[in-house]
Amino acid sequence: MDEEEIPGEDHDLRKLIGEDLYGAINVPQVVTEKVLTFEEASKCLNTLGKDESAVRYAYLMISPLDRKLTNIAMILNFKHLLFIDVSGNFLTLDGLQVLSEMPYVLYIKAQRNMIESAALNPMPYLQVLSLSRNCITETCDINQPMMQCLDLNYNQIYTAQFDVARTEALKQLEMRGNQLFDISGSFPLGLENLYLAENKIARFCENDLGRLVNLKILHLRDNQIRKLNGFSENLVNLKYINLRQNKITQIRKLNGFSENLVNLKYINLRQNKITKVRQFRKLDKLPSLETLVVLQNPVSGGDTRDAEIEEDEDAEIDEEERLEDMIRVPILILLPNLKRINKVAVTHEEREEAYETKEERTATEILEPDWIQDIGVDGLRIDPNFYIL
Repeated sequence: MDEEEIPGEDHDLRKLIGEDLYGAINVPQVVTEKVLTFEEASKCLNTLGKDESAVRYAYLMISPLDRKLTNIAMILNFKHLLFIDVSGNFLTLDGLQVLSEMPYVLYIKAQRNMIESAALNPMPYLQVLSLSRNCITETCDINQPMMQCLDLNYNQIYTAQFDVARTEALKQLEMRGNQLFDISGSFPLGLENLYLAENKIARFCENDLGRLVNLKILHLRDNQIRKLNGFSENLVNLKYINLRQNKITQIRKLNGFSENLVNLKYINLRQNKITKVRQFRKLDKLPSLETLVVLQNPVSGGDTRDAEIEEDEDAEIDEEERLEDMIRVPILILLPNLKRINKVAVTHEEREEAYETKEERTATEILEPDWIQDIGVDGLRIDPNFYIL
């Protein structure tokens, strides 16, 4: 036998379904009761500082990490704690609920546990709650009126339905790596930063997020978005949109970019399917746009398909960089107020070249640059005899 035999392993099943499926079987982990002891808890205390009275000194943080704990009631003996990190244990909601009896806690981090719900009893001072990589499926039962930051990354949430009256102080919400198919749910109205990367979101409609008038950062990276059906005119504070690695092919499908988005400064469209420079013209309505990232689109010489590494990899990278450089001036012709393209600052020379070229060429030539000979499955073919002066 080539590999060491594991006692009790079902080799017949391994042969029947194959190695890949056999390795993917999710065998429930056996959890045994493990209680945090006073001695163990004492060793996990840290961060000496003034307590809630601002006069006395006490340990302000406890971190019993990765100990397979199921019961942490011992923490109640340390009533001056402000920060608690119990990540990497076997806690359920019942096991975590004991922390709601702590009178002064500001911060709870309980990542990588078995928590099935975020419905902790209301805590008067809790501001940050981090529950990533648990088993949470719903958000409607969250009741923390003073909480400002909530981390629900990598759970099993299919829809965002928050009780806005019970999360009215929430400013930052992270829900990366869940199962969201759209964003038509009910989000806390005071949100400023919303992170929804690595979900399954396929579309964005005008009414989505329309009530989030304070929203500044919208992060939708690594989803399945093919088009946007409009941004609400209420998103007047929006400054940053990240749409990297979606399925966007044409800017004309990004309806809703308008002069109402007066504070929008940064758009990331990296690793999409955009093929023509002229498709960026719809962004000229944005009065404050300063940075546009379009790396690894076919228009910039990138190929978003998986590809084998070729022998002359350095030459391939150099060619991609050359193509990306070639589109800077055409983009600048359409969007003359940009300060950065692909995160590289626009130079004075590029700005002058764009201005002079725009003066010399007709609108048709600007929107349909003749240095683009063809666009096929392998990206752009560039006319080697064409250059811009």
